[in-house]
Amino acid sequence: MSVVTSASPAVRTGIGVISYFSTFGGTGDLPLWWDILVVAVFSLGIYYWAKATASAPEQIERDIEEVVVTDAPAH
Repeated sequence: MSVVTSASPAVRTGIGVISYFSTFGGTGDLPLWWDILVVAVFSLGIYYWAKATASAPEQIERDIEEVVVTDAPAH
């Protein structure tokens, strides 16, 4: 499973929970400004998780070289 695939549910779940409790259409249990702080902390967590689990540049280059481009007939 790729990092993008594994991170997507975490991001969607986190944003969903924050949205549910926020004042923007949610329950309002997470008041304005606190919700912004929670989003900022959550975003930093996702950012550092992505940095920690990112592929090495050499691996990315190898993956790019393995891609085969073919001409597909036009419809």
